[in-house]
Amino acid sequence: MKVYMKVLLKEEFRTEEFIEELNDTLVARFGSSNDVMGLFNTWQSLGKRARLYNENHILGTERIQALQRPITAQQLHAEIRELRFGYFEVELNGFLVPEDALDAIAVCKWITDTHASYIIPAQSENYGKEVLMLHLNQLLTEHGYDLDDAWK
Repeated sequence: MKVYMKVLLKEEFRTEEFIEELNDTLVARFGSSNDVMGLFNTWQSLGKRARLYNENHILGTERIQALQRPITAQQLHAEIRELRFGYFEVELNGFLVPEDALDAIAVCKWITDTHASYIIPAQSENYGKEVLMLHLNQLLTEHGYDLDDAWK
C-alpha cells in the first residue's frame, strides 16, 4: 500500500506570492533542494508543467497523458490531485530519490516550526517527523546522508 505525505495550505495562504515566498524559505532555511519548480504548487509552476506536457506527450503519468490537449495549469489543478495549487505531495514508500526525501523533511520542519498554522491538518497526512523518519531514514542512510544533518 502506498503511503503519501500530503500537505494542503489553508485557503487564505493559497496565493501566488505566499507560496513563492514559502518555497524560497523551504530552500534557504529548511534544506529543500527543489529551487526550480518549488515544493508547493504555484500557478507559475503549474503553467511550466503544462507547457512541458504539451511539448512532450510522453512525459507524466497515464492520467496526464490522457488529458485533452492543450493542457492548462487550471486543468492540472482540477484533475490531478498532486498538482493542485497550494498543495505538496510525495510518495514516501515508492520510488523515491534522496532529494525528494530532503524536500519532505524540509516541509516537515517548516510545519513544526510554524506549529502547523498555515496548513489544513484534516486535509493533510503523514507530515509528522516520526512518520517521515520511519519511511525516509533508511533511504537517506543508504545514499550516504548524515541523518543528524538532514533533521537539524
